[in-house]
Amino acid sequence: MRPTLWQELARRPVRFELRAAAPDEPWRTFATLSLEAVRTAPASRTVPFDPYAHNLTGLHPTERLRRLRDSAYAGSRHGRTGDDRTE
Repeated sequence: MRPTLWQELARRPVRFELRAAAPDEPWRTFATLSLEAVRTAPASRTVPFDPYAHNLTGLHPTERLRRLRDSAYAGSRHGRTGDDRTE
């Protein structure tokens, strides 16, 4: 049985290579994400990640991806706060 992410984090940092590819091109690493520890926080102090409500200037998900993920983030927002906005 493979360890969970939480089990691995308890033992050591976990690194992910973030990759992207255009059609008919090889995958290229464009960033590395390193998780180093689990830190719990009360729900009132957690920071939600919602790239559709808060995105980087000039970074806009494609329309197809936006439609796919928008309802998931809206549902997540509603589950956390009761907020029905679809920003």
